[in-house]
Amino acid sequence: MLGRQVTFLLRGPQLPLRLATSSKQCLSARLLHTTPAALGVTASKPGRPKKAVGEPSRVIKRAVKRVAKKPASDPDDAASQQVAAKQAGTTPKTKANAKAANPKAVKKVKKATPPRKVYTEAQLAAKKERAARAKAAKDVKSLKAAALSPPKIVPSNAYLQFIQAHKGDLQSLVNAEKEKLPAGSKLNIKGTLTEHSKNLSAAWKEQSPADIEHFNHLAHTTTETHQAAYKSWVQSHTPDEIKLANSARRSLRRRESSSSSGSEPAKNRRTRWPAILDDREPKAAVQPYIQFSIARNASGDFKHLPLIERSKLIGEEWKALEKYETLHSADRERYIDEYSSVHGHAPLAQLESQHPELTSAASAA
Repeated sequence: MLGRQVTFLLRGPQLPLRLATSSKQCLSARLLHTTPAALGVTASKPGRPKKAVGEPSRVIKRAVKRVAKKPASDPDDAASQQVAAKQAGTTPKTKANAKAANPKAVKKVKKATPPRKVYTEAQLAAKKERAARAKAAKDVKSLKAAALSPPKIVPSNAYLQFIQAHKGDLQSLVNAEKEKLPAGSKLNIKGTLTEHSKNLSAAWKEQSPADIEHFNHLAHTTTETHQAAYKSWVQSHTPDEIKLANSARRSLRRRESSSSSGSEPAKNRRTRWPAILDDREPKAAVQPYIQFSIARNASGDFKHLPLIERSKLIGEEWKALEKYETLHSADRERYIDEYSSVHGHAPLAQLESQHPELTSAASAA
């Protein structure tokens, strides 16, 4: 308190010179007779500012904030249940209490695992067969995806174009036949088609040369359109893609021939997977004996002989010749160059088994 009063006096206006030179007793007497109210100082705790007088302290404010931030206790939590149980004079149910209350509780018996099923030989064979069929179906599905689907080149001629032009006549004939039938009876479609075919055949024979030439022109135009679409589709794929598609188609043809049934041989049937024609693919090298045989047959020396005798004589002549080996080597080099220019790599896989020296040289290059 005394320190505050001294500080207040020192901050006040300067005293006259005569007061400043007074003794210490005068200053002490003046301080003793001066009240705090007269000095403008209110009674408060030391260390607190004037504006905080009458307000709660910081410690109390912090305690109030902590209490306000603390969430209300949940009546469902474990602590609240324990407090409520103690007040009621009971204890909450737990696993330990349940065991203590019922010591003779029956333990759960684990279910025994059933024995493994034992298959007979016939069942195992049937299971293997099903697995093989599933694998074959999966392989066929992947092969079909790799085989691609080129546009079909529909064959066309003048008579087919004539039939296409009279396609609406069949519907007119069917409608006329339906009108003639009594109510509730069915139309004989087979007889109607036969009659329509006879009418078309008779009408075709009566066509003039100019009309036939017109239908020939239509057939030629249709064929060219289909071929252009086919070639455009082939050009939209890389040579390697077409090569893989043809490989998949060969596998599908083999599967088709092995699984075919019926009296007609599989080789005479029309396959669903013909090879895709690609003009960019280089022709394979012709074997020396084939070149020699073609040259000898073209010479006309064996024209009067049957095929078997001709082949025997050509074979005997071939054994005494070796120059066609050189021709075959040159043709083989030509094939490798064309294949590399089209596919971007040498045909190592095809030549590895027959000519390992070429494959090693190509790989080294």
